[in-house]
Amino acid sequence: MNKVRENLFKRYTAKDYLLLAEIILSGGILRLISLGKYSFWPDELASFQRAHLPLPALIRELKGNQPLYETFMHFWVKLGSSDAFFRLPSAIFGILALYFLFLLSREIFSKKVSFTAVILFAFSPLHVLFSRIGRVYSLLTLLVILSLYFFYKWSRENNFSYGAGFILFTTLSLYAHFSAYLIFLAEFLWLIYRGIKEKFYLKDWLKNLWLFLAIFILVLPWLYYSAQAVARFSSAPYYSSQAGKLLKLFFLPYSFLAGLTLNPFHLYVTIPVTIAGLYLFLLGLKNTKSFILFSFFLPFLGAWKIPAVSPKHVIYLLVPFYLFIARGICRKGIKLRILVLALLLPGIILSLCNYFQGRDFVDASMVTPWKKIAETIQKQEKKGEIILIESDIKFPYGMRIDLFRRYYKGSLPVKVLDYSWSPREIREISQGFEKVWVLLYDESNPEKFREFMVNNGSLLYFKGFQWETHTLKGLKEGWSNRNKYASFLYELYLWKR
Repeated sequence: MNKVRENLFKRYTAKDYLLLAEIILSGGILRLISLGKYSFWPDELASFQRAHLPLPALIRELKGNQPLYETFMHFWVKLGSSDAFFRLPSAIFGILALYFLFLLSREIFSKKVSFTAVILFAFSPLHVLFSRIGRVYSLLTLLVILSLYFFYKWSRENNFSYGAGFILFTTLSLYAHFSAYLIFLAEFLWLIYRGIKEKFYLKDWLKNLWLFLAIFILVLPWLYYSAQAVARFSSAPYYSSQAGKLLKLFFLPYSFLAGLTLNPFHLYVTIPVTIAGLYLFLLGLKNTKSFILFSFFLPFLGAWKIPAVSPKHVIYLLVPFYLFIARGICRKGIKLRILVLALLLPGIILSLCNYFQGRDFVDASMVTPWKKIAETIQKQEKKGEIILIESDIKFPYGMRIDLFRRYYKGSLPVKVLDYSWSPREIREISQGFEKVWVLLYDESNPEKFREFMVNNGSLLYFKGFQWETHTLKGLKEGWSNRNKYASFLYELYLWKR
């Protein structure tokens, strides 16, 4: 085995490692540049607010979530609290994932496949996005890569340090996000498959099963809360389920290739990207390693089956997914390879451009320009005005008023307009103010407010923010309805009483 490993790594020259450094540098630039460009979105603000809680209060607050990321951020925010600084750990985790993906892939596949997979991963729109957002997902991806790496190394060499690494990083991944249980189950089932195939003796079973027993004991203190989270997420719908099971089955690999931008060129580019990617994916499946097959298909089926699971929750599936695609690319002749890449890469680049321009996201709240909304009011505000922000404070995503207050530097009073507001409530809150700024969410019936303004005063100003195309909802009703649900996510009004 050691001679095989020596021959394997002798094939990697100084030029190869220089190429790897260039790929990681390119991916690092995408993950680090202008980290503070976009305002926080509600999920980020939730993590930010929890990170500032005292540690005992934070642990109590996290009983509905996995605690690793927010606990780490609790100590990180003591060093700084700007948007970019809060997101910096995610970018670092994302960059480290590139290196450890290379280590994993070179253990399993050829040099050509390894470099191809790392290049795809470096420019992955989905991974770039979540490496630039202050949430757990890039950390989750890194931990899963490390878990897979050490488990595969253990399966080949049974070295204690590899077993310890597998226990450590798998346990951390399970404390990071509940969806890591899918990959944990996949690893366990692969062990069972391998044991049956290789006809393990009792000592072989015991030598491997103690790893999983150790992990189970380590996660036991939080297992009850993890089970609650799984039960809650197993029944709650999410945007990726809005189009039904069939389209969700297509949407998951679509998002792995094109990210969460749904409408560059109205899908004319990204759908060919997905088809080309799936073609390469299928090519890569032939005679591949069972280890990678297990690590992809079981979590993928779980993500498809559970309504609340969206691409970000199983972002670690990018690892086996890109390994299959890289293998498919390297299996075909140069002419066909160039043709398929000609379809694949332009869509990925367009999707990245779409992200950096903040356009056409499946969840447009991720790139809502809260700074721009606040600055728009600041430039025009006058003494004697008031700002009303529609925000249901009982619902986590109703933290819009907190997001606005984070970026608003003006002097006007800011108050909550309840999500189930009525014209009477607007009158009561704005009593004593001649002019009222009102920021409404897309789903809060702005037509009712416009009618109210016309009948009870005059509209002095209007501006829409974050144009969103609800493509999944539209596609469910047919291609001709793909833009039926297009609208601004937020509408800002200045009303004179």
